[in-house]
Amino acid sequence: EVQHLVSRIKGKLDDHADVFDCIENVFPGGSITGCPRTVVCASIDELERRPRSFWTGSMGWFDPSTGCSSWNILIRTAELRRKGDRWYSRVTAGGGITIESNPKSEVAEAKWKANALLRSCGWLDESVQSNPVKSLAIHPLPLESDQSNNTTQAAIHTHTFEKNAVLLIDNLDSFTYNVAHSICGLGHHVNIVPGRSTLESSAQQLIDELQPSHIILGPGPGWPQDSQLTMDFASLSLQGQTPPLLGICLGHQAIGLASGVELVPSPIGPVHGTPVKCIHNRSGLFHGMDDVSMTRYNSLTLLTTDLVAHPTIVVDATDDTKSLVLGLHSNQTPVFGVQFHPESVGSPSGIKILSNFLEY
Repeated sequence: EVQHLVSRIKGKLDDHADVFDCIENVFPGGSITGCPRTVVCASIDELERRPRSFWTGSMGWFDPSTGCSSWNILIRTAELRRKGDRWYSRVTAGGGITIESNPKSEVAEAKWKANALLRSCGWLDESVQSNPVKSLAIHPLPLESDQSNNTTQAAIHTHTFEKNAVLLIDNLDSFTYNVAHSICGLGHHVNIVPGRSTLESSAQQLIDELQPSHIILGPGPGWPQDSQLTMDFASLSLQGQTPPLLGICLGHQAIGLASGVELVPSPIGPVHGTPVKCIHNRSGLFHGMDDVSMTRYNSLTLLTTDLVAHPTIVVDATDDTKSLVLGLHSNQTPVFGVQFHPESVGSPSGIKILSNFLEY
């Protein structure tokens, strides 16, 4: 069964940006390259060391007089080239894969997609086996309810910053802005600072200059050590030198490393976008909650066995095997970590986690 999730996205560009900035930031789409796109594209360049040419496409329009534009993503593409008096074509097709994908099924799907394009161009005889077809159905998704009744006009700031706002460290995750939007929905301004680029300000300087009410170490690919700023904030927080701090996924792992706990590949394998049962102690960030499901995206983890006798870090939540740490806090400072995405639509109670954090 194939489910296509279709969304139409529209918005207004900031004053400092134009439509070409928009195209550069949107294409190639994450559904084509893999996510998070910035890191995946860098890895592709490092491994392949040559351009991929036209492996996807787009069709759209741009009106220079109004600055309006509209674009789509073409996953199936026919690249036409003329040599002499003849035309030649190369057809490309593919699909999104995840950790749980079946390789044979993915190859078969790519062939089905290519056959559909070949047939529409008249290059495939109708006697060739047709694609498997099942009945189509549309399943509208209900709109999510507002996260809160807060009427504060909170906003995200990436260039000029607000004092006493929530400081979010961007570690190149696809969901960084989802986290920010969730915080704004709870009535708090959010300052987003890149965690992996060279900054003039250190962690301590950012605290002194922005005077944040809270700090969130955002999720991201790779290891926490890939973001020195994230590690610096984690270390300062455990020394009691930051406002309340929450680590999400990579940020959670950074807190573990900063406290001397080993970070290891998960012994039960990686998880990508999968809701898992979260067993917790109903305290701290989990106050007022029953056992819930939260969405995980990680292959590295902290183990409960490494925290049994830890002098300052307390395990608040685990998976159903009780071997993986899904939530923790410091018993000396307001520092918390969660190994899941509370902002995800697959974490129905996740907004309560963020709300509880913002009450500290």
